[in-house]
Amino acid sequence: MISQITDTFATWQDNLRFLRIRRKYKITPQGGRTLLTLLFTPDHPVPSSIVHKLCALNGFSIISNQNRKYDLVFRYRDATFYDKSVEGVPDDAPMINRNATDISKKNVDRIFSEVFGYSLILDPTTHRGKAVEKSDANAQHDGRVIQCPIPESSIHPDCVYQRIINNSVWDNQVRDLRVVVHGDQIPLVYQKYRPVKTRFSNTNTHVELGEPSNLFSEDELEKTCQFAKVLGLDYGELDVLRDKDSGLIYIVDANLTPWGPPNGLSFSDQKKALVKLILSFRGLIEQHIN
Repeated sequence: MISQITDTFATWQDNLRFLRIRRKYKITPQGGRTLLTLLFTPDHPVPSSIVHKLCALNGFSIISNQNRKYDLVFRYRDATFYDKSVEGVPDDAPMINRNATDISKKNVDRIFSEVFGYSLILDPTTHRGKAVEKSDANAQHDGRVIQCPIPESSIHPDCVYQRIINNSVWDNQVRDLRVVVHGDQIPLVYQKYRPVKTRFSNTNTHVELGEPSNLFSEDELEKTCQFAKVLGLDYGELDVLRDKDSGLIYIVDANLTPWGPPNGLSFSDQKKALVKLILSFRGLIEQHIN
């Protein structure tokens, strides 16, 4: 009884938040009614997440109670490692991100090197010059530049050591490319700019919308989609850097629970981004149901 009351209250809160989002962006869901019900488990998406907004603007209902009727399961938790099976959910239930079980930086680089043929990670005990030390766990934003080589005793087992990518643009600014993945589609790229001195933070100076075909070659887009498929990522966003010196791109991080649109993006561009993502997200959901 208590769980039913809690679930009913959560649904009421979501419906209220959905109305606020629709009014804020002045976007009405197709038909103006709920079309599908998505079960999010083990966690419920927060209002600042992009998936919460896309459900609101598509007219999809969000639930967390597995005893209620649902059309699709969305495995959702802000974590680096996941169990492939989800407690209480049948193994044959249609599910988003079922096979994305490891988004650690070591695994991201392993798959990246398999698909692209070159790697980001280096050996800090033999590399000469500067390198980046950062947590292997996802979304820590704790990268720091170190001088190599370093003794083996100084290596932190919970960290990765990567080459420094020269993604500088102008006025001591660097550019990160946040690539949106919805199934086999890359509908949008956010160009995120920040000062070199705070390059590892998540605070942007400003953000611009980018057309994928204008920022990547056809081969790069195909390999990025292949990377996401091997990683098991059906829905999420990838952090990509283009090296100014070599021209090569590097996928440095994967995020299964992105917030957004990102800080630094104007309100008019937020709406443009959401209008584009509504359609690709709907396509992703319908593809998994059918």
